[in-house]
Amino acid sequence: MTLRGKHLFGADGADIGEVKDVVGLDGSAPIWLSVKTGVFSQRLVPFAAISESDDRLETELTSGHVKSAPKVPSDVEPVGDDLDALRQHYRIEPP
Repeated sequence: MTLRGKHLFGADGADIGEVKDVVGLDGSAPIWLSVKTGVFSQRLVPFAAISESDDRLETELTSGHVKSAPKVPSDVEPVGDDLDALRQHYRIEPP
């Protein structure tokens, strides 16, 4: 599945942005997608919250929820406080 370059659409139908990169792997499955949400803005979105339908990426999250995610480096897998902030924002239970 090619993810880079695809657009992610939210539960509200809005185009959240273009997938720029896959960040972190669990085996062969991505953990996070780095999504360009604005001219100078990228946010990490949990891959577990994304589905592909008819060659379109969708999430049950709203565009506002993704765009209000904590600003963390979007080119490396989050750790420490950055990971904690993302987990809290997306309501992800630690393993």
